[in-house]
Amino acid sequence: SVSVLDHLGVDYCIGGAVAMAAYGYVRATRDVDVFVRHTDMPRISAALRDESYVVRTKAEDLQYLAIPGWLTAAQRKAEKICLDILCPGGDPELSAVEAPEQFEWDEHEVSVMPVDLLVISKFQAFVDGQHRHGGDVQELFRCGAFEPSNVAHIIKLMRDDELGEQWKAFAELISKPAKPNRKGWT
Repeated sequence: SVSVLDHLGVDYCIGGAVAMAAYGYVRATRDVDVFVRHTDMPRISAALRDESYVVRTKAEDLQYLAIPGWLTAAQRKAEKICLDILCPGGDPELSAVEAPEQFEWDEHEVSVMPVDLLVISKFQAFVDGQHRHGGDVQELFRCGAFEPSNVAHIIKLMRDDELGEQWKAFAELISKPAKPNRKGWT
């Protein structure tokens, strides 16, 4: 899977739940989000097919699924294990492909999205209405994976004033200590 990318020598980074686990927040997932350059996708697709993966286009030229072809249809449906291959058109994901962090994973060194870029990517998805990503950012903060001021600085360098203002409000919320109330902790 990811070893195919290493063998090809293409730049990539792992994002999503697998990357979050590298930074200390572990949650269940059934896929590995892999970000690659669009121009590398034909070579990647061919190499994965050579390794018996079924590669399907999910969103034209932007997202592909690579499913282990050696699993039965019932196993694939039950397990839903796949590579979710994404071709970013811009930052922060494209910068992560170009400058990933290196982590040891199953006795192999893999390229992982830097934590501040992972947080921005998750936060952008949250702002775009994918609310579960806000919880991921909050949990990464709770486990001490990032400093909100570092994320704010990168957003400022991205020159996205609107996202910067939204981040400022969100960072204040997640930075407040939890307090007990009648329903539990808030």
